[in-house]
Amino acid sequence: MSDTTNLMVLMMMHTLGLSSLYQEFKSAHLFYKGSKYYHKRASDSLAFIQGTGLEIMLETYGLMYDADHLRNVFFSMVGDHEKIQD
Repeated sequence: MSDTTNLMVLMMMHTLGLSSLYQEFKSAHLFYKGSKYYHKRASDSLAFIQGTGLEIMLETYGLMYDADHLRNVFFSMVGDHEKIQD
């Protein structure tokens, strides 16, 4: 029974982490494509992605993603090629 409980907790943590991560990237996308109405929220999400917040979130929720790769893909998709790291 304990293994099932641990698995459910792990799945819930990953679901919460991925949902939060998705929302941050979605909000940051508004910085490039959205209206001025969303500018503050979008700029906060962009700062989260550019700073250490992304690494902290990945570690906290146990998500096995490379933060630099996620950043590079995001900036490539929005066309901000100056922020892509080698």
